[in-house]
Amino acid sequence: MSNTIGSSMTGPGFVNIDHVDIGFAVKGGRQKIVGDFSFAVAEGEVVCLIGHSGCGKTTLLNAIAGLLMPDAGAITCAGRPVTGPGPDRGVVFQNHSLLPWMTCFDNIHLGVQHIFGKTETRAQLTERTHQALAMVRLTEAAQKYPAEISGGMKQRVGIARALAMEPKVLLLDEPFGALDSLTRAHLQDELARIIRETHTTTIMVTHDIDEAVLLSDRVVMMGQESEGSLGGDLTVDLPRPRDRLVLANDPAYLRCRSRLLEFLHRRTVSGLRLVTAR
Repeated sequence: MSNTIGSSMTGPGFVNIDHVDIGFAVKGGRQKIVGDFSFAVAEGEVVCLIGHSGCGKTTLLNAIAGLLMPDAGAITCAGRPVTGPGPDRGVVFQNHSLLPWMTCFDNIHLGVQHIFGKTETRAQLTERTHQALAMVRLTEAAQKYPAEISGGMKQRVGIARALAMEPKVLLLDEPFGALDSLTRAHLQDELARIIRETHTTTIMVTHDIDEAVLLSDRVVMMGQESEGSLGGDLTVDLPRPRDRLVLANDPAYLRCRSRLLEFLHRRTVSGLRLVTAR
């Protein structure tokens, strides 16, 4: 079965996932996680991947990041094959992954120096780092260590570190999943603002229906490989900037939310039937 998603654009995408298979070695063979999966993301588009745990969202994101190679198929970014990690793709992980012995400034500056150190002066590298901190509104925390700031602030440093490299694509793997609801809502709004200002092509993994509808232009629904990896895609045709309080009673927002909820519920029931049958 071919799992192929198009988008509202014409022609090839800025990011293309072309008939990708990804699996992992298990005792007695290989377990396929993502099967014959295809979709395209337009330049500047924000796409969320949603689905139950184990359906391959993070696996697919890691493949786009170049952290693992697919067993079959191809992934391209800006017309170039993805053959490994690269500065054209900035990654924000579930865990902030900051170096605890470095300040917020130094955690960002380390990446900046690695990418731009041969072409920019020390003053330019410093200014680039300060600009990244200002973008996530953490200028005052520049000289603080990760242990001295909150979980939400750590994630903002992680986002700043990724954006400081001026990536063509921003990849986020449930960056707000471990945060309380109020902090998560604040950072969702901050991320929406940053994407709006930078126009960065963004692919984000989430379990949160409201987060997916609030942030994305399109939501790609993923199921277990055994039931067909593709659950469909949903265009979120809501004007930006988006106000969560206004959207709470917006009919278009509620329709999008209901569609995603229906998909997840249907997959839950299907999964329970499979388990019962076994």
